[in-house]
Amino acid sequence: MDEGKEVSERSRLLPTEQLQEDLLNILDGYLPADLRADKGKGKRILSLGCGMAIEAEPLIHLMPEAYYEGIDESEVGLGGARALSPSLPAERFRVADATQSESFGLEPWNLIIIRNPDVDVLHRRSGSNWEQIFRNCYQHLSGEGYLLVTTHKGAEMRVVREYIETHLKGFKVTVPQQKIQDLMRSGFPMSETDLIMYQKKSEAVSQQ
Repeated sequence: MDEGKEVSERSRLLPTEQLQEDLLNILDGYLPADLRADKGKGKRILSLGCGMAIEAEPLIHLMPEAYYEGIDESEVGLGGARALSPSLPAERFRVADATQSESFGLEPWNLIIIRNPDVDVLHRRSGSNWEQIFRNCYQHLSGEGYLLVTTHKGAEMRVVREYIETHLKGFKVTVPQQKIQDLMRSGFPMSETDLIMYQKKSEAVSQQ
């Protein structure tokens, strides 16, 4: 590779590196201690709608003994996820439909991440696919497992919170709603603007 092309490639990759560093700092401050104990040994992480899975390498850096898997409806982003996460086997990123319970597998997850749920659909009518996805998350989380949700807009997060806190009473907030940009050190913009984390409680979930 000639020098000019190499510089161009490094410039193209630099924002991704900055973003991953920012996510590492954010996750370092917000991941619960019980998840990170023993370097995450025995813990299982599932990212729904993972796309390029920009969070995968930071998570594995913080929890090197954890098992991470990312699923998405499209293969397009998954190719990028495999390239950005060289420490993970390629098969950890797979095409799957999160509305289907079987896509979550048989073993429970300790942390499920939902990237940018389709809250417009969720808001307009009941019985949407995302209602089923959230119920699947509850069903497939381990006892006292965690659900991390990110959205593109604060207004979208309000809809998500209203749905979870009205219909999925089996969750409690452990990390209040935060503006992601306020937490980033480099100032590099993310498509997501808000995050919130819930923890599963022991009581049964409402299926309304």
